[in-house]
Amino acid sequence: MQERFEIIMSIVIDHEYYENGGFSKCDLVPHPKTQKIFRDYRILFKRKGDCFVLLQEGRVDEYGWRPVVRFDKSELLFFQFKSNDSLFQTKTDIEFYASKDKKFIIDIDNVESEMNDGLKVLDFRQGNIILDNSSSKVSVDYIFKNKTSNLTESQFLREGEVKTVVLEEPGEYEILKDMNLFSRFIWNTHDDQFDGFFSTVISPSMNKKHSFRFPSRSLHWNFIVKSKYIELQEPIKLEEESERIQFEVISSSIESISFISKEKIRLRDNYDYFFSIHVCSDLVMSSIGSPLTSSLGQDERDVDKLILIKYLQI
Repeated sequence: MQERFEIIMSIVIDHEYYENGGFSKCDLVPHPKTQKIFRDYRILFKRKGDCFVLLQEGRVDEYGWRPVVRFDKSELLFFQFKSNDSLFQTKTDIEFYASKDKKFIIDIDNVESEMNDGLKVLDFRQGNIILDNSSSKVSVDYIFKNKTSNLTESQFLREGEVKTVVLEEPGEYEILKDMNLFSRFIWNTHDDQFDGFFSTVISPSMNKKHSFRFPSRSLHWNFIVKSKYIELQEPIKLEEESERIQFEVISSSIESISFISKEKIRLRDNYDYFFSIHVCSDLVMSSIGSPLTSSLGQDERDVDKLILIKYLQI
């Protein structure tokens, strides 16, 4: 009887920013509870490029491959995601956040419904949860719902009572207070500065294939043109050489003029855009490249909005 490991699940993580693939600066780390499931069912977790695979030990006989340890029920797998790219949040269409305070969570069994409202970021909590009813003169009924593992727990507090709730299962939680939403957060036993979490359910079915693609952020592009020798009061135009991007002037002076794209542009690792500057119909600069992804700045029209900025000297 031959022993062999077979792939029972694969998870591909990609990013729209990378046109031809190459999103490799990330780690997917099984949660300690998930690592125990792997040990119990003789599963190896390995990475192959942008694909993470689960291989289960089994034996081949006249009936084919069979696992050494069979699944007797479905099991929830919880993975901790860490990007090693300092520009991950800039490249990704996601709310900017400090990973110690907030994180995202994705159920990769239901990616389409999960992404209807975009990549959601929730408050992150760890440790015990304190329910404080000390200043109330009425009793309160709290319901904890773990939307990741579908577990529900009730906590009843009498007037003036304070209770410590010890959570055990990681995931996305909702707390209902007298049946009204009171709090929503992601909870985990610890925090190693992960950016977010992925969850999925594993079952006896073979070679379950998952894929998730992070959406790329779109921003307005701002070109700021400065000159020591030409008075920029003269007619001056910034053009994308294939006319796919249109610009408008948002501010100008004798020494500088600021152009901004009329539409937001999706960020990518490579562009085929080239720009040129014309002064009084004369070409003064051509084959200008795109702004760098790292060149984030504030929109002078609204300081709460971010744009990509490129400075040019003519």
